[in-house]
Amino acid sequence: MLDPAGDAQYAGRRIDDSFERGLTLRCAEQLKQRLEQLFPQIHVVLTRLPGETVQPLQNANFANRLSVDLYLSIHFYHETATKPELLSTPMPIKMGK
Repeated sequence: MLDPAGDAQYAGRRIDDSFERGLTLRCAEQLKQRLEQLFPQIHVVLTRLPGETVQPLQNANFANRLSVDLYLSIHFYHETATKPELLSTPMPIKMGK
């Protein structure tokens, strides 16, 4: 499951001449397409479409109902360093089925 930051009400950070919500959605759509091309046996789900508004915890509940194997939340921010760093935040793992 790919969760691009932002929604119709929350544009997110301003990045050059765009906003985070648009950039993250495009990235998630392209990543979904590429993953499904490379691994036809998997199904990638996006948590939102353009124009949708997402309620707090809606995506976590959605992921739990689908019993997804991987939940990736995608956030972008403006980086001035020549070599940006990757930020990883561990999430609790749901045990048992």
